[in-house]
Order: sequence, then C-alpha cells, then structure tokens
Amino acid sequence: MNQAIKDSCSGPGDAERGKIEQRPAVPFVSEATYDSTEKDKGKYIEITCRHSPADKDTKKNNYNVHVRIFDHGTPEDMLLWYTKIQDVFLKNPCDDTESKFDITELLLSGQAKRNFLQFKNEICDKEVITEGTVIATKRGVTEDTFKEVLEKFRDYAFKKFAARYQVSYLHHSLLKPVGVTIRACAARLQEINNYLKHFPGPDLNTPLADGDLISILVAMVPSQWRRKMISINFEPLNQTMLEVIEYMEQLEVLESTEKKNKDSKKTDKEKSENKTDKSKNKSSKSQKKGKKFKKRKRNQESESSDDDQKKFCAFCHANDGPYWTHNTQDCNRIKALKKSKGHNKSYGHKKKFSNSSKELNALVQAQVQKFLKKSKKKKRKTSSGSSSDSTDSDSSSGEE
Repeated sequence: MNQAIKDSCSGPGDAERGKIEQRPAVPFVSEATYDSTEKDKGKYIEITCRHSPADKDTKKNNYNVHVRIFDHGTPEDMLLWYTKIQDVFLKNPCDDTESKFDITELLLSGQAKRNFLQFKNEICDKEVITEGTVIATKRGVTEDTFKEVLEKFRDYAFKKFAARYQVSYLHHSLLKPVGVTIRACAARLQEINNYLKHFPGPDLNTPLADGDLISILVAMVPSQWRRKMISINFEPLNQTMLEVIEYMEQLEVLESTEKKNKDSKKTDKEKSENKTDKSKNKSSKSQKKGKKFKKRKRNQESESSDDDQKKFCAFCHANDGPYWTHNTQDCNRIKALKKSKGHNKSYGHKKKFSNSSKELNALVQAQVQKFLKKSKKKKRKTSSGSSSDSTDSDSSSGEE
C-alpha cells in the first residue's frame, strides 16, 4: 500500500494542506529507501530463523531470511530496520546476549555502526555499585544493556518531542492525495500509528485509538464526501474502521462514475465545437475565396478599363467614330479607305496606287491636325476660365 502512495504522489506535499513549519519524523508520503528493492547481494545478511521459535533447530522448522544492512537514512528508515531486527530476534531466539550484539553489528555499516559501538561502550563500560558492595564494576554485556544500547541507537535518529509533532501532523495536516484509494490511505495511517510505540519521548509515544484514526481519515477526504455522510445520517465514529472504509469506497466509485460522465460530456461538446469550428472555417475560406475572386475580377476590369483609356484613334475621333476602342495605326476605317482608294495588285496601276495612298495619308494627317487644334483650344479655354476665377476670388478677398 505504501508503494501505491509513492507511485501516485510526486512528494509529501501532495498529501498535506498548507505549509508545515515543523516537519514530522514520518510523512504520509514516505521518503524512506530502506524497504526499497536493492539488487546488490553484498548489502544483505542471511539469517536462519524458526517457524516456531519454541521448537528446536530442524530442517523443517528453519527458514532463511535476507536482512538488508543499514547505513544511514530517514527516521522511517531507522524504524524499518529496527522492527526488522526485532522480528529476527523473535524468530531466532538467542540465549547468548553477546551473539545479539554480533548480529546487530553485522546488520550495520558506516556511520550507523560507529554510533552503535559508541553507545555500546558508553553503556556497557559504565561503572556501577551493586548492593552490598563498595567496589564499582562495569555493567557489561547483559540483556538490559543490549536493550538500552539498541533503544539509544534508535532514538538518535529522532528530534526532541518527535512523537508530539507526529500526532499533531496526523490530526491537522493530512489530505487525501488524488489517485490514491481510501483503503491505501487507511493502511498508511495504521502503518504510521504502529510506528508511534517506537518513538522516543516522555509522552504521546503510544498508538492512537481507532476512533482517532477514523476522525483523521474523515478529515482527509473531500468535503463533498462528508456532506453525503451527513445527508444520509452516516456517523463515522459510531462505526468500525472497516465499515468506514467500505462506505467510503462506495463514495469513491460514485465519484469516479460521475467524473467519467462529465468527461464524456466534455468530449461530446468538444467534438461538436470542433465540427462547428470546421464549418466556420470552411465558410470563412469560401468567403475569402469569393472576396479574392471579386478582387481579381475588379483588378482585371480596372486593368481593361485602363487599357481602354490608353487607346485612342485620331481619325475616328475627328469623324465621330469609336476612337476609344483602338489606336490610329490599328484603325479599320483607314484600312478600308486604303482599299477603296485603289489598293490594286496589277502592275499597271502602281502609279495610281501611290498617288491615292499619298492622298489618303494627307487626308489622315489633316484630320489629326484638326483634332489637335480643337484640343488646344479646349485647353486654352479651361486655363483662361480658371485664371479668371482666381482673379475674381482675389478681388473679392480684397474688397472684404
């Protein structure tokens, strides 16, 4: 269950509300690495245990366990190692206390082992005066000294009043992580609760009651879950832990189905919106194409009109013909006149043709000159009219 929470959460903050000034020894989202899978066989010690500790060593009764060596880590890493070694000594009872020290030293390395040996020397070499004697003697290696050394080594990983801060953290700072089942949350709460008996401190290092765990679990869940409990008059503190978990699992199923329905509706809306967007895009594209076509048509018409304005035939203009449709050199009327004036292929009429062509050219030139004179006269009139208007305006301004 702990691994499921680790996989769903990126860090301890995913299961906490607000900023926590004093961090707990064991956060809800575990940061421990001692219990993780380690492939290096050199970091494990093989120990023979008994299925039934009261029975003798036999092949049927014995089994082997691989215990990972502890070097350093979080307080939860220390608790994982400590509970493991307690289980080893329970399943492999040692009559000799010295062998317990030896096994413990084998399961430690680095700084952890140096700390353990330091505490062993401090406690076992301490001189005491027994009753009825005057001479001080060392305490030595006994069951009491072993237990005291092991507990002092465990407590060294915790801060002062760690149990108080841990209980306060459980009551006020937890929040159900997204994607983690309510059963996994309850299992993690019970796991942390079992750690409390190993916490150092003068008080609050006893496990919480089921009622406290239920109230913590109810405070973790979303507010709509609590509203549903009130609506059906479900009182969690009047139920067992298992009954509360089973009811909350029903709420979990309802929430997931509602979420699926909402997601399906959203997808349907998105599909319809995409269709409308596509139709809008098509219509906008067709409108753009129509506008482009209209612009091209207008440009073509303007170009053709410009070309029409550039064309001019002096002969047709002088003779009231369609002078704006062609140029003088392309005039069909001139060509027709040329033909009618004796455009003949016979050799005997060459002289006559040359004379008639000269006459025709002279006629065209005369028409052109006539048109040019008329246009000059029009320009003079317009210029004189504009000058007279300007003088009138000047005189009127002077009178004023």
